Amino acid sequence: MASIIELSNHAYKYFTGQLAQMEAQKLALFEDFFTAYAPGVPIDDRTEVRLFLDDYLNRVRELLARARVVEGQCPPLPLTLIGCDIRVEDLDRGHSEMFRVVSPYEINPAAGHVSFLSPVGRGLLLKEPGQVLAVQAPGGTFRYRVVSVTYPAG
Repeated sequence: MASIIELSNHAYKYFTGQLAQMEAQKLALFEDFFTAYAPGVPIDDRTEVRLFLDDYLNRVRELLARARVVEGQCPPLPLTLIGCDIRVEDLDRGHSEMFRVVSPYEINPAAGHVSFLSPVGRGLLLKEPGQVLAVQAPGGTFRYRVVSVTYPAG
């Protein structure tokens, strides 16, 4: 049996709303992104992103099905989700960084807000604390270890 995941009331409502919104708007979001921001991306890459997004939505559904709402702040999360703060250790540079994976419309690199459709955002999503990942990005290959995943207080 799958373990129970504790979520604050705010986090539960946020992820429930995110799931409903993404399911309703995923095709429009997908087409908008690839038309406006990445028009030359090959069809195979588009298909890979679409499958990744479907997997993400399934994992959020599973998490919500196992959720128990708790009072107060949200405990640390067992995997990275859109809207979460992810502390990583940069294994090549020896320092920690904080990212927040957001929609493509909310990116702010200076604040560490990366799109879930970017190489770093996709690389971080659905990872668990302790997991090591390598991200191929335009700036090179980055190796990270996920230190923690938290839902911002709200």
